[in-house]
Formats: sequence, structure tokens, C-alpha cells
Amino acid sequence: MITVCGGSITRMTHQQTPWRTLHVPTHTDPRGSLTVAEADTLPFDIRRVYWLHHISDGAGRGAHATFGSEQVIVPAHGAFTITVSDGGGSSETLRLDDPGYGLWLGSGVWRDLTDFTDGAVVLVMSSTLYADTEYVRDYAAYLERVAAR
Repeated sequence: MITVCGGSITRMTHQQTPWRTLHVPTHTDPRGSLTVAEADTLPFDIRRVYWLHHISDGAGRGAHATFGSEQVIVPAHGAFTITVSDGGGSSETLRLDDPGYGLWLGSGVWRDLTDFTDGAVVLVMSSTLYADTEYVRDYAAYLERVAAR
């Protein structure tokens, strides 16, 4: 695993991957920190924002890929592990624990989120509005779709 500002990553990459970590500008003073995501800090225009919270102990989230949208996933509070795959041999496992960093996912990236700390909040910014038709939730079907590209 490789650390992302306190977290870690396992890298199994054979080519340019459709994901990367992003630094989100953070301003800190004696009162605390303020992290800001604006149009010039993200690789897309934000169309939707949602967050995961009150996650049950031992629960996993994600277990899907989206086609047609980009997303940035940020550990707004606490930490979690995310495993991403392009379905073609490249994958990484990252431990995200710093709200000043996010993970950009391009279209078609499979993701599994696990190992949430107590009280973790996951913030997701998306380039599209929700459309159930862009989600693939079965890994075998995902691999078939990637192979057909």
C-alpha cells in the first residue's frame, strides 16, 4: 500500500489509469481548516454532490462502476479504503484519510469502498446527474462491458 497523506495505496498498474489522486486546496489557521473545491480545482463541472455517512460497522459501499460520468471521492471525515480497477489489469487499493485529497475516477472505473473508521463521511462530486442506466453493479457484467469497448 502507498500512503495518500496518511493513507496508503497498493499499486498494480500496467498503463495510464483512469484515476488519480487530486490535491484540494486547504487553508488552515488557528481556528481550523477550510478545504475548497472550485471549478479550477476539479477536472470537470460538478452536477451532483452526495455523501455517505452513518455507515454500518463492517459494511462495504460502492461495488459498481459508472459509465458516462467522472467523480471525485473525498474522505470528508475519518478514513476508508477504496479499491479501483479498470477491468483490464490495472488496479489500486488506497487508504484515504485526508480531506485535502480526493480520488478522481474517470468513466468506467470499478470501485469498492471498505474499512470505514467510526463516523467516516465520504463526499462524492460527480460530473453528471444520477442515471441508473450508467451504473453496472455486477462485476462479471462490468468485465464484459470493458472487454467490448
